[in-house]
Amino acid sequence: MSLSPRVIALLGFGEAGSAIARGLCADGGWRGTPRAGDNAPRRVIAIDTALDQDARGTALGKEARRLDVAIEGRYTPALSDADLVICAVQGENALEAAAAAAPRLASTRECPRASSAASVAEWVQPAPCVAGTS
Repeated sequence: MSLSPRVIALLGFGEAGSAIARGLCADGGWRGTPRAGDNAPRRVIAIDTALDQDARGTALGKEARRLDVAIEGRYTPALSDADLVICAVQGENALEAAAAAAPRLASTRECPRASSAASVAEWVQPAPCVAGTS
């Protein structure tokens, strides 16, 4: 399977999510520089339920705007635009975040739409941890 996403969604925009966004949005990064006439530029979107809830949430919004990342404080239908979703929340919250996002994701053959935490658990697998690679 070849993956060439146009829209990447980040579930969580804290330490890990914002670091991933900085890499994706950096000069020479995945998003690249928008070109005239490009009617489908690469986009990064983020969901973080802490957005604007307190000083930390306000800082998340400022960082997202600085990076030109569309950010929301709730799971929205905009997630259906995502070709790739990265769950960047703390491990103990990952299943809950995936279950909240799942009903809003577009179905694909590789990853069927899931409507509950139980069905999400069937296809969500933790990423392997690889140590000592060179």
